[in-house]
Amino acid sequence: MKRTLFPLIAAVLLLAAVGAAQAGAGHEGFRHRGAHLDRLSEELGLSEAQKASAAQLHERMREAMRVAHEEFETDFTALLTPEQAAKLATLKEQRHGRRRGAGPR
Repeated sequence: MKRTLFPLIAAVLLLAAVGAAQAGAGHEGFRHRGAHLDRLSEELGLSEAQKASAAQLHERMREAMRVAHEEFETDFTALLTPEQAAKLATLKEQRHGRRRGAGPR
């Protein structure tokens, strides 16, 4: 189950990241997740121990998402022809250039 769930989650995250990048949102969504956790903590009246536990859960989730994304990229790239893999690498470079403010949107 884990073997199929991680690539599925990674695919959804990759699509969401591409959509956010195209919309010009960049990494701001990740910053807002911390604010969301803060709002939930306040709304639910979490104790300091609960807040600390929630923060740890959030970090574990981010780490799991990172690992799933890396696994997806490795598995996805393995499906590609050498030409497609080269084109994907070019697309990634273009995307990273836009995040740094270089290149057109």
